[in-house]
Amino acid sequence: FTYLILHEKNEKGRGQSSHGHELVAGTPINKYLRHSHRTWAHPGGNGSGLARIQWEDDAHAELKCAGGDGSEQELVYWHKPTPQDDNWTSPWQGSEPPKYVTFESDNGGWNNVRMALESVLVFARATGRTVVLPPDENFYFPDPGVKPKDYFEHRNGYGDFFPFAEMRARLGPAAMISMEEFLARECYPGHLGAKPLLPEAEDPRQRPALRGRALRDYLRALAEANTGGGSWFLPKFKEGGRLSFLAVPSAPGVQWRGGEREAAGVAERLKTFAAGREELVLEGPWVSARVVHFAAWPNKGYRMLMHSYCLFFFADQSLDRRMKRFVRDHIRYHDKIYCAAHRVLKLLRRDTAQHAGLPAGSRGTFSSFHVRHGDFQFKVVRQDAATILANSRDLLLPGETVFVATDEPRSTRAAFFKPLAAEYQLKFLDDYAKEAGLKELLSSDNMYGMVDSIVAAQGRVFVGTWFSTFSGYIIRLRGYLNTGRESFYYFPKKKYVMQSADPPSDPFYTREWPTAWEHIDG
Repeated sequence: FTYLILHEKNEKGRGQSSHGHELVAGTPINKYLRHSHRTWAHPGGNGSGLARIQWEDDAHAELKCAGGDGSEQELVYWHKPTPQDDNWTSPWQGSEPPKYVTFESDNGGWNNVRMALESVLVFARATGRTVVLPPDENFYFPDPGVKPKDYFEHRNGYGDFFPFAEMRARLGPAAMISMEEFLARECYPGHLGAKPLLPEAEDPRQRPALRGRALRDYLRALAEANTGGGSWFLPKFKEGGRLSFLAVPSAPGVQWRGGEREAAGVAERLKTFAAGREELVLEGPWVSARVVHFAAWPNKGYRMLMHSYCLFFFADQSLDRRMKRFVRDHIRYHDKIYCAAHRVLKLLRRDTAQHAGLPAGSRGTFSSFHVRHGDFQFKVVRQDAATILANSRDLLLPGETVFVATDEPRSTRAAFFKPLAAEYQLKFLDDYAKEAGLKELLSSDNMYGMVDSIVAAQGRVFVGTWFSTFSGYIIRLRGYLNTGRESFYYFPKKKYVMQSADPPSDPFYTREWPTAWEHIDG
């Protein structure tokens, strides 16, 4: 390890970085200096008074933004995928005919959708199946000031948000195909059961698209009719109110029960991972079915509202780490979304420096909140701003700038946040949207919440909303950036859960767990 030995006292007698982090002599420098082009400077902000330290980390990918100055690299947490990871082949991957994973998008908010998507992609990658991406659809993106009837105004595909074309190029064309390609290849010819009931067309390109409810019902009907020994399998992770998880042996043919399951090192990990849940095993139709279909059918127990690292137990720990790297390095937002966030972040740092009275050009620091208040169903955490402040004041520096990601409508925002605004300089994404040119940079208004989360993840400390998967994802980003432990919740009973070493437990989705990002390389 390389250690930081320079130590400068601030007014409280503690060393402090230009990020606002406390520095203690002997602290591993790689905890703080994570990315190439990252520099460490005097708390004054302009680098004077303390020699600049350049930290080069070739593992991280590169983010290049139009008009960027290199500082955008501070947002990058994902690593350049290695040939060892890209060229890895699942031991479960069979020969012809190809096997697929189809799925329905979760019917909750965007971060529930993203969570389920990650699980689908991890399952497909770990088992060597081809992911079939659904057609463009209307996702639930609640946004301040938008009426509920307009939530679904925009139709998007997953490729609008994630660099799946890049993933397919790296992993090969068999990694992912479109629903149109899947239907043409397997369903219209009747290879997997009943054909779709659509008008015939001499030219297949003129055939009307199968989408929406009609597509959902067709896939469900096929899966229900042919599951269990047939071409399809419809897995369920909740039965009779009990949750389950999938145990993945190290290789096909390995005896699980009475064998690897009881092996030293596996049994202990499995017991902790299970956390009281039922155990399913990757065998039978999980392996033999041509298509595994993950339905979003909550009233029948079909829903994957769980992080992938809590849903799949890998007996092979190297595979467990590989799948966590796969999520970190591939399932991240498009560069254009990160570049938009960087524009906002530069403006926010400018205003923060001015507020602190630092010289022009200084790099200001801020803390961040996510306050979910509008239509959030968990009323116990829908607290007023005075209560939020009382529960969080000890985490903040007096008078500092606080960036707030929120669904509080613009029309009531000033009144709602008045107690916080009386003590801190509050900033919102709206304050910078025009100056940053977000309309010109982003192809969809549905990307604003993604920008919000990326900016909030850069806070000195972060305070989130318990139960919220939006807050959870911000903490995951902070975990990738090595600041996950400096994250809190304003709900008093859960304020310090990110400082605990507890393993994942039910309800798993309410927060992120450090196992997602800690010790996943190598």
